[in-house]
Amino acid sequence: MKRLSVVLSILAAGVLTAACSGGSGSGRKLGGDFIGVGGVVNLTEPVADNALLMGGKLSVAAEVKGNVLATGGEVSIGGNLGKDLVAAGGNVKLDAIVAGDVRLGGGEIEIGPATVIAGSTSLAGGKVVFEGNSHGLLKASGGSVQINGSALRDVQARGDEVVIGPQARIEGRLIVHSPQQPQIAETAVVRGGVEYHPDGTVESAPAPGKADAREQDSPLSGLAWLVGMFLAGALFLRVLPDHSAAAATAIARDPIRAVAVGIAVLVGVPMLILVLSITIVGIPLALLLVPLYLLIVFLGWLTAALFIGEKALDAVRSTRPVTLQWRLLALAVALVLLRLADYVPVVGTWIRGLALLAGVGALAWYLWNRIGSLGRPARVG
Repeated sequence: MKRLSVVLSILAAGVLTAACSGGSGSGRKLGGDFIGVGGVVNLTEPVADNALLMGGKLSVAAEVKGNVLATGGEVSIGGNLGKDLVAAGGNVKLDAIVAGDVRLGGGEIEIGPATVIAGSTSLAGGKVVFEGNSHGLLKASGGSVQINGSALRDVQARGDEVVIGPQARIEGRLIVHSPQQPQIAETAVVRGGVEYHPDGTVESAPAPGKADAREQDSPLSGLAWLVGMFLAGALFLRVLPDHSAAAATAIARDPIRAVAVGIAVLVGVPMLILVLSITIVGIPLALLLVPLYLLIVFLGWLTAALFIGEKALDAVRSTRPVTLQWRLLALAVALVLLRLADYVPVVGTWIRGLALLAGVGALAWYLWNRIGSLGRPARVG
């Protein structure tokens, strides 16, 4: 899913733009991307690249050639998606053709019979119903899991109740983790056989000759990370130059506070999400916080990189004013340095960790001051 991490980094600056502008129930295009935020968001026009939707009730009924990230109370995804889909909500419905992977989480998840997923599928919710077509590995977890569609590879089902319906066609193995035996209809087809694990602790091994599904770190993935972060940073600088500079300056003014706030955010928010997810009332809020948490982590990296780039410019620049082109060059150098820190034993881990903490903390402190200012110029100090 590193492709998704790249697009998240690109869209992060767009989310901040929408949030700072105060728009509600509206959508806007940033290049080829579409950002929709509000109580009700309906996407009916084609999107050339990626789409990010956040709100109370979300609907997609169009072609999106890139990735789709959606989180809301009610989420309905249709149309034709060119890459990956990640969605979370109280109720999530999918009835679309997806060329990439699908990751869904929610109270109730329903995959319609017209759905075709070319990549792998992961579903997690209170109730999960799958009636579509999966070409890759299908994983479904929930209190109740119902499989009544087709899968060309293995199906892994985990839940208190697992039901395999009469229309189910599974070409690979059916691997069930449940306290009770799965209910399998007589007309269901499971060509690879059934593996049942009553304690839910035994994980299935990859099929012989198949590579591990996790992507390995490689120069290509590192380049993708650099490109994605640079594009997000360039958008950040272009759309919100004053805000990006102010957030980065917060690190220089009080680095200890920035690191402390970063620790509070990176540790406290996941704990809050966990607490909220325990209660039924808090589940929708928890699902909304997950993508926001991921986005602030991406923006935290950008803030740290902008701070490093600004310090580099201070060291080499003359009395002439710094142009956007110079700031972009400094950003690129800073991102390369942060990436290279991965290859320095022990010290590199500390450098990247402190950079992330300081960046997330400075950004969170800046946003807190901006929200508290109620429209007045933000103070970051």
